[in-house]
Amino acid sequence: MNIVILEPDRIIAKLIKNKLVAKNIKSNIAPTPEIAMQLIDNDAPSAIISELSLSGHSALEFFYELRSYPDLQNIPIYLYTSLSVDDTVMQSKDWSLLAIKRVYYKPQVAIDAVIDGIVLDLSQ
Repeated sequence: MNIVILEPDRIIAKLIKNKLVAKNIKSNIAPTPEIAMQLIDNDAPSAIISELSLSGHSALEFFYELRSYPDLQNIPIYLYTSLSVDDTVMQSKDWSLLAIKRVYYKPQVAIDAVIDGIVLDLSQ
């Protein structure tokens, strides 16, 4: 298993990476969408964990670009974000095109719960 962590906050990114390493899961940290795309081009991941709010960029732009490549359309994307995403947005057609697997809201969900949920999803 290989997971790309698209997270501009270095502390949170390292915490996620450490939790994945503890579960023997390979991961790479990408502070920007450009670096994430380079990592994905080099080794297509099993999943992507991403913050929605990225400095200078929208993660949504990155997701649309990612989904434009046929060989990358099935990579599960998990949001671990400080932005609240309401049900109306998640039920929209545009949102469904991005195929976001699950949204975790940082103020309410601990990193351990996020990792456990993702590992469970990917093992099924």
